[in-house]
Amino acid sequence: MNFLFVGLGGALGSVTRYYLDRYLSNRIETNYPIGIFTINLIGAFLLGFVQNMLQNPAGTLFIATGFLGAFTTFSTFLWQFYSLGQESRKKIAGTYFTMSIVVGIAFFIAGYRLRLMI
Repeated sequence: MNFLFVGLGGALGSVTRYYLDRYLSNRIETNYPIGIFTINLIGAFLLGFVQNMLQNPAGTLFIATGFLGAFTTFSTFLWQFYSLGQESRKKIAGTYFTMSIVVGIAFFIAGYRLRLMI
């Protein structure tokens, strides 16, 4: 039964990521991979927020492992980082990498602390 929670959450998370990435990438003109950057920050914040909220295993599997696991994407982040470096945009690549890690951690902590304040 657990695989159904993960699978359903994952399906919804990946479709949400796809449409939000397309929406942001089409709306904001930049050389920076703004779609996946924004998605990963939202996911980090939400994971921090729900970390202590989810009390039942099914909710954790559906939201944290399934939805947020598929919504955020480390592989696309790495591919975009690598591609920027190959396209002689090393400064943008370095900024993208650093900001994703540093701001991602900050968003996770902010979400976690917000949950503790509620």
